[in-house]
Amino acid sequence: MDTDASESTCTHVAFTCVTCKEVQGIVKIRVQSNNMPQMCWQTSTGNPNVASYQIVDFSVTWNKDMTGVVNYPASSWSTQDDTTNILCDISRTNEANLPADINYSENGSSIGMQTVAGFGRTNIALYNGLAAGNADAVLTELSSMDKCVSHAPKQGVQHAHSITPCMNGGGITGSTTEKPG
Repeated sequence: MDTDASESTCTHVAFTCVTCKEVQGIVKIRVQSNNMPQMCWQTSTGNPNVASYQIVDFSVTWNKDMTGVVNYPASSWSTQDDTTNILCDISRTNEANLPADINYSENGSSIGMQTVAGFGRTNIALYNGLAAGNADAVLTELSSMDKCVSHAPKQGVQHAHSITPCMNGGGITGSTTEKPG
């Protein structure tokens, strides 16, 4: 893997494996990944942090019928402050806040996924929209992001907080050899 931010090309291996199994009539999916993007990535020249291979490994009930399940009752949204406290809490995507019926579990030595909201087709984690201090991540971390609006902090976990402009329609528009700068 080429991790030199000053180079204009990159070389790395990206993999994702999604498997399904049925146990007592319940379909579970398991997602395994090294969290390396399917296209080249580039930290900004002001950000010395580079992505590194990670272990992502979690299981969850597939397509669980959540009809009638209420994460927050209407009374939770009574005031603007109530709404802000719910939506502007970095831990809202933490496992403890997920419905128990989806049977979410991290396997083995998976990276901590407390702020992960999902995984993109680019093979990197999509974090919720908040940064430390419950601040807007894109506004406060933009200087460390590449043109695909992704970055790797000191822990090396390449991720985005929003949908990447490097996706276009059905495919990835980012290069597999040239860094986006």
